[in-house]
Amino acid sequence: MQKLAIFTIVILLFTISSANAQLTTTIEESDQSIVWSAEWKTENSALASGGTWKTANKIGAELIFNFEGNAISLIYAKGPQSPTAEIEIDGIKALEINASSDTYIGRVRYIIAQNLETGKHVLKLKIISTGAKNGFAVDAFEVQSFEQKEQGQFNLFLLVAVIALAIVGVGFYKFYTLGTPKIEIPKAMEKPSVLKKAPKTEVEQGARMKDIMRALDEKDKSIVNYLLENKGKAKQSQIRHSLGMPRSTLSKRIAILEQRNIVETKEVGKTNLVKLTPWFVSGKEKERS
Repeated sequence: MQKLAIFTIVILLFTISSANAQLTTTIEESDQSIVWSAEWKTENSALASGGTWKTANKIGAELIFNFEGNAISLIYAKGPQSPTAEIEIDGIKALEINASSDTYIGRVRYIIAQNLETGKHVLKLKIISTGAKNGFAVDAFEVQSFEQKEQGQFNLFLLVAVIALAIVGVGFYKFYTLGTPKIEIPKAMEKPSVLKKAPKTEVEQGARMKDIMRALDEKDKSIVNYLLENKGKAKQSQIRHSLGMPRSTLSKRIAILEQRNIVETKEVGKTNLVKLTPWFVSGKEKERS
């Protein structure tokens, strides 16, 4: 469902962007589509977008730019005591631009006109006041065109978007009206309940055994208690893993318990089987061989 919704949004965005594609073109001052009067001079400048711009500081100096697009901006420079220029679009005065500023600023973008009718237009820029220190510097023009896609192609995109929306709508309707279908899990696949552990057979402690236990330290007592909880015997590796006791420490402790006749060991494979002695459990003396 989420994937379908995302797909629908992508289709809608693509449809909208396809209906009107915006194209921006930068026209440098050296382009032949711009006609300059004799007063304009080319100057090199690091602030210019193409490394050069044209400047004029005489009233009446003008340029004519024939372009085709729906919007146009002027890229120019500002500086102390600079001239003012008047701009016309298709013979109609659009605005005046004063290029004066406290500091020198290059690549200033000024939007002259937007939402122009699709087709050819004529821009005319004319100096109407001079500057005491600098001329009016024209760097470039930016022209934007909105290309209208063919109606048949647009209708196809729109049809796909409507179909996708319909699918999403039906899916959401079923989901919220009918609810999420219940999935029956076969009993054989059901998660088994927590298994009850079989009770351990513990060795009952008599009074004498408890007296012996009191004399043991905590580590020896933990070994003996583990054996008592496991029918009086366990492999040495099991004791080590269960109690988290280092191998060397456990071996020393078992040796001490064996000397005290509390446990006895028997080699089984690569480990030892540790058992409580009959003497410790019942008080009977260990049989001597």
